[in-house]
Amino acid sequence: MPAYVGFHIRLFQCPELVGPLALAHYREHGPIGCRDRWTCELLQAHAVDAYLSHCLSLTMPRRMPGYLEPETVFIVSRDREILSYLPPSLGPYQYVSHYTGSNCFDSNLLAASQLLSLYRHHAKLIVTTLLHCALPALAMGIPVLMVWPFNPPSGRDSDRQRLSSLLNLLTVHSPEELAGVDWNPAVVDCVAEKLTAIDSFMMATRRWQLPVVPLNWSLAPSILLPPS
Repeated sequence: MPAYVGFHIRLFQCPELVGPLALAHYREHGPIGCRDRWTCELLQAHAVDAYLSHCLSLTMPRRMPGYLEPETVFIVSRDREILSYLPPSLGPYQYVSHYTGSNCFDSNLLAASQLLSLYRHHAKLIVTTLLHCALPALAMGIPVLMVWPFNPPSGRDSDRQRLSSLLNLLTVHSPEELAGVDWNPAVVDCVAEKLTAIDSFMMATRRWQLPVVPLNWSLAPSILLPPS
């Protein structure tokens, strides 16, 4: 039986996702856990039982304070266009792209794991246009400065929809604002969102009737530790 958690609808790419067949499917298999507030409100407006589950990337464990001394500023974006907006006062940084150019699932999974480890152990600050860089970084307790993606006007509404829940956690800046932003943003407290994502996943997967695995409570401090 399908179970929806962290679901997002990108309407301009696939309007059929709110067509009659899709809506009937959601109603049959609800409640639908939505990644963002916009998707949740869209489905509710179509009489679908939906709730805000957030994204499972928010369940990444926090890094423990005092465990390491991160030293690197990472600039993470689809391409290098963002670099022309960075002021010299930012100092040295490392540019990272999440686009591998490969369709191999295993190699991409390994690359994602390596990137998460890189950020966890070395990121002093992450400046990014990518939602799925910002969310796991916030979950790990890394300071994040979020920038609107460099998309044409036709994609800007979709960006606001995709980032509708992230906007409750931090400010998203236009590239032109980067000359005057605070380059020492505070670590964001997203414990409530993390608990919601974990609880939503556990609730949804009960439908699959999987064997019960005892929760390893030794992980709780690192998963839920609030900002110091």
